[in-house]
Amino acid sequence: MDNSHNSDIPNAFVESQPVPPARRVGTFTLGMALILLGILVPAALYLGKGAWQLLLLSPIVLLCLGAEILFYAIRHKDIIYKYDGLSVFLMILITLGTLFCSGIAKVATSAAAYSQQIEESRTIAINTAEKALADNNCTGNVHGTNFTSSREVIPAILNDKKKVIWPVGVDIEFVTINGSEAPDDEQIIKTFVDIATACGNDNLEKLSMRFFHDDTTYSVSLYGGAISNTNITDMQSRINIYGGEE
Repeated sequence: MDNSHNSDIPNAFVESQPVPPARRVGTFTLGMALILLGILVPAALYLGKGAWQLLLLSPIVLLCLGAEILFYAIRHKDIIYKYDGLSVFLMILITLGTLFCSGIAKVATSAAAYSQQIEESRTIAINTAEKALADNNCTGNVHGTNFTSSREVIPAILNDKKKVIWPVGVDIEFVTINGSEAPDDEQIIKTFVDIATACGNDNLEKLSMRFFHDDTTYSVSLYGGAISNTNITDMQSRINIYGGEE
């Protein structure tokens, strides 16, 4: 049978070649970003603050996306491609999210470090006061107070200072002075001076001392440089005596 008449069939009835699907630009970079994120986040959780710094490199994801776009634009001009809008959106979201999280992690790490420093300052002040009591043959209760406020903490965290002098306060309630529960005024004043001199340091912002005997309360509060620089005359002018005989 002669099939030569098939050549006269209109082009509309001739089977056309399938059109290849358009390549989606951004999908590859998104996949790589998710793989890297899956590696870096667990590494940061287990290895500590040093690994969190790697998340600050997240803008490289955007550079990779730009490189992928240029690659298709230059090397594959004859290939139909389109941008994967969802991938681009997710990569921008991942970049901003990792930058934010790395910043939060840095602040949290600094805050934890400074909290430890503050507690160490308070502990040192308490131990110093307790040693001063023992050296002067006194007994009593020692309490420490943090004098640190947001004015010191926030700038330190934002500036990432490594070592800060954190102000603390110490409160001493004497039970015995020079081994006695009934010392005279001269002994009390001299002991207050000796204790203050022994406790004075850069961290101690306030020192309060109290002694109660025979319905009489002896109390004094010293601040800053007055703690280590006090003397008998200065203590006599600062000490408050309540009760006792009128």
